[in-house]
Amino acid sequence: MNIKKILIGLTLSMFLGSGAAFGADWGDVYYCNMTHFEYISLDGEQKGRYKLETFQFKLDKNKNAMVFGNKGYFTDMVIYLEERADITFGIDEWWVSDDLHGIYFRKGDLVFTDVGPSGLKAMSANCDKF
Repeated sequence: MNIKKILIGLTLSMFLGSGAAFGADWGDVYYCNMTHFEYISLDGEQKGRYKLETFQFKLDKNKNAMVFGNKGYFTDMVIYLEERADITFGIDEWWVSDDLHGIYFRKGDLVFTDVGPSGLKAMSANCDKF
């Protein structure tokens, strides 16, 4: 076997195997860096931007939820998976929500909304699994 075939085979196996590296599983812990976080009032005015933070969360099977760490904006927050939602293991994509919050996650990219009577908070982040 020549070196070119070996390199092509290794490259293809890295691409094919990289999806599994992103695959979600219960108990996984993610560390995230916010990339944008702002507040918009009910009348549509941008009222300000929040300080960008780092945060972490865990996929908790017993709670069927994302359970956040104990610092920053998300301190000890628990957001449950929708009954219709499905963590598609191997694809690493899901959404969670409660009465006021919604989160969509796909392959390391996360968006968060907090909707209340005074307006909307919207945040995006990049996350890595450890």
